[in-house]
Amino acid sequence: ATSAMRDAKNRNEVLSTIKAESAIDIEVLTGEAEAELIYGNYISQQLDRKSNYLFIDVGGGSTELTYIVRGTRLKSQSFNIGTVRALEQKIQKKTWDELKHWIIEHVKGSDKLIAIGTGGNINTVFKMAGKKPSDKITLREIEEQFELISSLSYEERIHKLKLKPDRADVVVPACEIYLKILQMCSIREMMVPKIGLSDGMILKMFEEHT
Repeated sequence: ATSAMRDAKNRNEVLSTIKAESAIDIEVLTGEAEAELIYGNYISQQLDRKSNYLFIDVGGGSTELTYIVRGTRLKSQSFNIGTVRALEQKIQKKTWDELKHWIIEHVKGSDKLIAIGTGGNINTVFKMAGKKPSDKITLREIEEQFELISSLSYEERIHKLKLKPDRADVVVPACEIYLKILQMCSIREMMVPKIGLSDGMILKMFEEHT
């Protein structure tokens, strides 16, 4: 479990109820652990170790940023900025200020910085833009897709754009979050590999068992 369970006031009650009813133990990941698992995908992607990267993973409750310089992870941070929080207007201004300060302190001005966007929403936008797996998507192309999606109602996104119901609402704030971060970092294009938290978890389990 991730951001929502981390912040839930009745977390222990929920966990114990699930345990009693299903015998399943749920591990609640810290923000740092979540960022670490997402970063684990860096190895599997075999990225250019001469370049600098900013991993941006936008989820429902939080956004994880990981800054990588020439193959070495320098900083990772989790912020309570997510698509569901945005829909419910529960992202505090001070959280955005903290993210901006983190970028200024660690990332801003980085030489040849490339963004890597992960998560279901950015993959949806990437596909809608007609991109191939080896392509990058530009800031302007994300803006164009955002303008298209946000101009339609929830029902129209499902019927005209063929988006799944659980994607049609959150994809709009997801675009806003990605665009805001890219603009803060002065990044003009982004890679979008089909990886995310679940891939990082599988990779970690594989390494532990082999």
